[in-house]
Amino acid sequence: MCLLDRIETWPNGARYEGEFQNDCMHGKGAYWYPDGRRVSGQFKEGRCEDDPCNGDLLTGIRLGVETCQPDTISFNAVIDAWARSGDRMAPHRAEQILDHMDELYRAGDSGKKPDVYSYNTLINAWAKSTERGSAARAEHVLRVMKQRYADGDKDFKPNTRTMTSVIDAWAKSGEKGAAKRAEQIFKKMIASYEATADPDIKPNVHTANAVCNACAFTKIEEDRSDALKIAFGVFEWILSQPDMEPDSYTYTILLSPDSYTYTILLSVCANLLPRENHQARYQHAKELFEQCCAGGYVNEFVLRKLRQTVSTEEYIALTGTHGETTTDNLPILGPEASDISLEFNSTKVEKRAVVGHRGDEGKQSILS
Repeated sequence: MCLLDRIETWPNGARYEGEFQNDCMHGKGAYWYPDGRRVSGQFKEGRCEDDPCNGDLLTGIRLGVETCQPDTISFNAVIDAWARSGDRMAPHRAEQILDHMDELYRAGDSGKKPDVYSYNTLINAWAKSTERGSAARAEHVLRVMKQRYADGDKDFKPNTRTMTSVIDAWAKSGEKGAAKRAEQIFKKMIASYEATADPDIKPNVHTANAVCNACAFTKIEEDRSDALKIAFGVFEWILSQPDMEPDSYTYTILLSPDSYTYTILLSVCANLLPRENHQARYQHAKELFEQCCAGGYVNEFVLRKLRQTVSTEEYIALTGTHGETTTDNLPILGPEASDISLEFNSTKVEKRAVVGHRGDEGKQSILS
């Protein structure tokens, strides 16, 4: 398609004179920013290839281009995008952006001051990283927050999400001592909350789940025994809380927050208890599954993890189903899994567990 010369203006004062293609600045032209700065040269699909900014936010900031000036929310959105990107360099890039925010703030630009969300998102980026030492780096960011808060800046106060994200970083690290370090952070949270009654740092079920997750995926052989004790110790803590109930979020590691508690603990049994110790695996799985049913938190993810923990015969005994599995040893639940009702006997009392995906549908009471 041929290139057409024309002039385009915008309400904010920007103007372009030059070639267009497909209604887009493309070819030779000149562009005036609202602040009067002019760039000219070769444009391609709306961007000037000779523009020193060329769409780069940070370059625009350094040049003082008015139209490129973001605020804290803008920076946080970019940090979050990097944290979610899956890019190998994501945490490093996120840290560079946060450091640049801090430089601008210290130079007097209060509109670009990092906040607790900035730091929490950076910690999350390190938690998602597969780079060795990422958990220690996440904890370093936490220490920076604590120091700035101790120095009097309340905008850097670590909160429950901060601590939970650091624990999550250790859970995903697979490093030696990860479960123990996760437990130490968790215990410090409990102690701090009990000492101050500050709701901002109160550990919740997601914090506990993160510790159990660190235990479930312990990779170091000598850590396995401690990890097993830590996981069930944390579960006892959950049960002891008057305003906190375990959810399906603890018994399976998947999206539904109503099934995760029980899935993680079944993962602990499946991964940490020796396969030859059938009695221990079955006893722990049985107790967890019965508690899960009693709370109304059973879903197909809990059943899948249960099936991976016990034998086919034990699975049938616990659920009353036929126990057929797929090639990857998962229970065949069929397309109507969310509506399945399982009949089984527990302590000689007939009970019915309604399997649901999430929310209130998965929390129907056990009928005795």
